[in-house]
Amino acid sequence: MKFLLLMLGVGLLVACGGGSSPVSPSTTTPTITISETGVSPAELRISVGQQVRFVNNTSQTHMMRSNPYPVHTDCPPINELPALSAGQSGLTGALTEQRTCGYHDHQQPQNQEFQGVILVGVSESGGSSSGY
Repeated sequence: MKFLLLMLGVGLLVACGGGSSPVSPSTTTPTITISETGVSPAELRISVGQQVRFVNNTSQTHMMRSNPYPVHTDCPPINELPALSAGQSGLTGALTEQRTCGYHDHQQPQNQEFQGVILVGVSESGGSSSGY
């Protein structure tokens, strides 16, 4: 009887793939949420090469663009983000240079609530280099 139970247990392990499988690392996209009170987080740290998702949880359209206003030349991948209507989300291009990328809502460039910074590959100690 013990042999039969042992064989049944082995059969179940084989049928279920047996053993443990490696867990793949998390691939979540860093996200900035736009609400009626502004952007959150206002400062986001990401790794070089990542994209950032912006989610518009307001009733208005927002057009997030790279600093400086109005030329948007500091971090061009941010400018790949489409204008976001109410409830929409979108991705920036890949931010491939280590640097600090300021952004703002092009339609409200002076409104500090809709301004923020993405720290690309910048450590807590603040080390960065220029690029783009």
